[in-house]
Amino acid sequence: MTISAKVSGKAVSIPVSTNAVFRDHWLPGAKALDLAYVPRFYYWDIIVTADVLPDLMQELSRLKEWMRNQEPAADYALVIERVERLERELPQMVAEHGRVVIG
Repeated sequence: MTISAKVSGKAVSIPVSTNAVFRDHWLPGAKALDLAYVPRFYYWDIIVTADVLPDLMQELSRLKEWMRNQEPAADYALVIERVERLERELPQMVAEHGRVVIG
């Protein structure tokens, strides 16, 4: 699962998660929190624009907090780092490219 954008006609990708890690760590939190956007990463590509970015960023923040309360904490440490990377890089990519694809 990656974030992708076109830069000068070339695709730029940032890894987010493997399918297995997403299924085992991201989806349970998304379900527990009744998130709307995050589960879509798993089932199909989602196009992120400036219009949906604030809601998606809020979901990522909530998901990260949920993950911090899960046991064993070591299982979630790397996943939390990926969420934080997404929180840092997604707004920049949307600002630079107008839209990005996650999936």
